[in-house]
Amino acid sequence: MVKFMKNTISINLNRHFKFIYYNAKYKASPYLVSYVIKNKHNINRIGITTSKKIGNAVKRNKSKRLIVAAYTILEKKFPIGYDFVFVGRKQTPDVDFHLLFKHMEKNVNYLISIINRNKKND
Repeated sequence: MVKFMKNTISINLNRHFKFIYYNAKYKASPYLVSYVIKNKHNINRIGITTSKKIGNAVKRNKSKRLIVAAYTILEKKFPIGYDFVFVGRKQTPDVDFHLLFKHMEKNVNYLISIINRNKKND
């Protein structure tokens, strides 16, 4: 799914998703919920989920495509060594791409700053 990204591999296993859901920092926006946690690898990992509440398969796939497109542009700006999980919400398939892009960038930068701030305090 994300073979064209240089520093990113996809998360496929349910146990990895669950670990991130329960342990990562998260931030929600009207279009996207972002989970970020530091990993022990020299590569980023990304997982994208959408629920059936979004709509039929066409809408769910459109949501995933929008999220992947936004991430591929932002990948260069994000530091290496993090796991990202993005959860599409009901409004995701109908949102303007640039608005989704801004929300993703804002959410992830906020979460990375919190993770780094907590790391300095330890």
